[in-house]
Amino acid sequence: MKKHKKSFLIFIVTFTALFIFRLAYGYIQHPELDLYSASSTYITFDNTIRNIATQKMKNMESNVNDAFAVVEQKYEKISTIVSKTTDFKKNETKVRSIIEKFDALIQYEKSKGNQGERVLEFSIGVNPEKFDSMVGELKKVGKIESIEVNKIDKTNEYKDLKAKQSSLEETKNSLIELKNRGGSIDEMIRLENRILEIEKEIQALGVSLGDYDAENEFCTIQFGLTEVSQPRSEFMYRILTAFSWTVKYYVVLTFSLLFLTATAFFAVKVIKEIKKLKKGKE
Repeated sequence: MKKHKKSFLIFIVTFTALFIFRLAYGYIQHPELDLYSASSTYITFDNTIRNIATQKMKNMESNVNDAFAVVEQKYEKISTIVSKTTDFKKNETKVRSIIEKFDALIQYEKSKGNQGERVLEFSIGVNPEKFDSMVGELKKVGKIESIEVNKIDKTNEYKDLKAKQSSLEETKNSLIELKNRGGSIDEMIRLENRILEIEKEIQALGVSLGDYDAENEFCTIQFGLTEVSQPRSEFMYRILTAFSWTVKYYVVLTFSLLFLTATAFFAVKVIKEIKKLKKGKE
């Protein structure tokens, strides 16, 4: 009876020591825990939307006499915010009220997932002056999972488009002059076809340059809201994690010790038998 009590006491002490070790390790390695259960649905924003804004800047390359000269910088500014919430409907309403508050424009909207795992995605066009304030408001919605702000200079791209448009216009005018001078029917047809091709290119460039018009000036906010389950108690989570780890590794440790003991016992027995055989031969 005493032997069983001693074995049980050893078991309790060893198990408790392992449990305390794992619990302390959890606090040291992960002092803060994110206990929200993440949604299994992923955010996939539509990246085809382009909003270009303009900013007045001092011309750093100007000479002394033009020290106060300014240039227009064309840029694309995009903030990507992903948030999670346990109260999906409330925070969806909050996002829509923020969009209305800042006179922003919903350019893309997508909702997916069943209740408990719903996801809502927005691409929002907002006036450049209101961009930072709106991002600040949206950061208060739910629990922020990630946020990123990128500003990409588009000035050279804009200048290249303008230069290409100007070059095509000049080419078109030159071809029209040639056409007016007359020539064979085949030459006139070829000139007409080439003029039509250039006009199509000019129209396509006009559409691209339309993104840079002052009336279309917006910055983009991509906002994603994911629905998650209720957060668990941090203390209970740590207790359960430490307990399950202790059970798992205590069983592994026990079987390992039993295996080593059995192996050692078998090895000793084999060695004794070998010694006996050697003595018998002698």
